Order: sequence, then structure tokens, then C-alpha cells
Amino acid sequence: MSGIGLLNEKPLHASLKDWYARPVDRFEVTVDGYVIDIVKDDLLLEIQTSNFASIK
Repeated sequence: MSGIGLLNEKPLHASLKDWYARPVDRFEVTVDGYVIDIVKDDLLLEIQTSNFASIK
């Protein structure tokens, strides 16, 4: 895993992930070279708590 992920996660980001996730969802999944916050079946969710410049 890259430097992104749980190591650099702030409390707001972690809380939002917990809020949106179901028990069967997967966290911090690599998809096509990107780390996705939550994977719900075929839906990919990215939680963004800062500016949008870093989203690709």
C-alpha cells in the first residue's frame, strides 16, 4: 500500500468512513492503482475532507 491509507487518516475521515460503511464493505482497497476508501459491491466511495485537487 502507498502512503495513503490508515496511517495518515484524520479522525473526521475515519468517522465518515465508519458512518457510510456497512459490515460487509471493504476498506482501503487498491483498484487500478488507486486506494479506494470504501468498496460496496461494485460501488467505489472516496471520502474527501480536504480540497478536491488531490482527487484523480
